[in-house]
Amino acid sequence: MMVSDEVVAVFPSKFKDGDVRVVYCPHNRTYELRYAVLLGSQVGSRRRLVWSAVAFDACDYVQVAHMLIDARALADMLLLERC
Repeated sequence: MMVSDEVVAVFPSKFKDGDVRVVYCPHNRTYELRYAVLLGSQVGSRRRLVWSAVAFDACDYVQVAHMLIDARALADMLLLERC
């Protein structure tokens, strides 16, 4: 996260560490969805929490609308089911 980046919205989740953040990056003129994903190990039951981000063009209103729909859907999704 750059110094000039700002969190413009947080979609709360009922799951631990499940909140989804919408961050505006003025240097790229993009919005980013930032959220946690729980990765399971193929070999054992070890799981780890990693952070993921997806960028959307802030000047494309269709992308922004889809981003908000995705943010709400991700907040309602189990961390293990997220990609």
